[in-house]
Amino acid sequence: MIIYEVRLTPITPIHIGTGDELMPFSYTIMPVQSRGKNNEIVSRDGYIRFNDEILVRYFKQEQLEKLQTLIDRNDFGAFRHEFNTVAQKLIPLHPDCIFYTARLTEEVSDLWKGLSDRKNNSFIVQPILSNLLSKQPYIPGSSLKGAIRTALLDPFARGYSDVPPRFREQTMLAMHEHMKDVKYKAQDDPLRVLKISDAVFPAKNSRIVGQLALYNRKKKATESIAINEEVLESVATRTDVDDSIASAFSATTTISIDDRLIERHPYHTAPRTIVDIIKSCNEFYEDTSNHEYECFFRDADENLYNGYQYVDAAFDEMYKRDKKSEFIIRLGRHSQIEYMTFSTEREIGRKAANTVSRTLFKYKDLLLPMGWLHCEVLNSKSV
Repeated sequence: MIIYEVRLTPITPIHIGTGDELMPFSYTIMPVQSRGKNNEIVSRDGYIRFNDEILVRYFKQEQLEKLQTLIDRNDFGAFRHEFNTVAQKLIPLHPDCIFYTARLTEEVSDLWKGLSDRKNNSFIVQPILSNLLSKQPYIPGSSLKGAIRTALLDPFARGYSDVPPRFREQTMLAMHEHMKDVKYKAQDDPLRVLKISDAVFPAKNSRIVGQLALYNRKKKATESIAINEEVLESVATRTDVDDSIASAFSATTTISIDDRLIERHPYHTAPRTIVDIIKSCNEFYEDTSNHEYECFFRDADENLYNGYQYVDAAFDEMYKRDKKSEFIIRLGRHSQIEYMTFSTEREIGRKAANTVSRTLFKYKDLLLPMGWLHCEVLNSKSV
């Protein structure tokens, strides 16, 4: 077994969600204090996710009775507003109820301030995967493997463009790996040789909550959509905050290649070393990025074009360093269909060829593409 330690640095916001939708019974937005660039105390709105079961223990009897009255009236909007108002008073006194905190974009902060006038607005936030014991967000190894898998298998899939997408990968693997009766079997999958651990990020200063926007390239217009999301902080969102936050924000993972399994099964499509992974990922994701740039970002409005520059700069800087140990991938929600499917799907008439609209992350005066991740191999060992 060859084990590679890899450092991961988000280039743009990444959202790998839980599937949950948080309402203001699980979080609140309220002023929090932090240190600015000159070490001065700065007060700004912050996002606080709390444990409602613990918090309710601190409610006074009269507060609980008032909430019960609102429930009896079926006044859900007023109930939610009252609950959150009490929560804001109790949280500073009982920090044991806090799961974690996050920064806010200006858009979300402004929307929240109008909530008192829109009590029926549920103001839903979609959370990212986090360990609620350690409070650390993480990227699952399965998500990393999925992004790498697409890049590794893309060259082989090109000869199967006529096969329906639903069956393309399995048909291709069954043929290339000479599976019995030319039928795909999971136990014979060549990517069994690849094992990737979860990448766990710091609990503190690791999340930002922002709003998404749907940009239509033909109309040259942005449509705000009612989705607020937690995302991982990134290079693109850390350029204007204090020095301790703006420093490199990263996590590590391990990528293991089972060379003994490869010896027993002479796979044709499995990676032999990390070099195969690096080469495949950089070829696939740069090619896909170039396609998206030409169809969507080229000659676009300034806020859209400048948001993409973080991705462009990441590729440029990687090649300037000429390191053979770096690669870039894209993963998570809103990372666009063409990045999660083979290049055969970017042919005219295919769904992934449609680049008319993109879901982007609103940050100050930028519209940021989501999901870009820089990876650097730090060391390796055989076990």
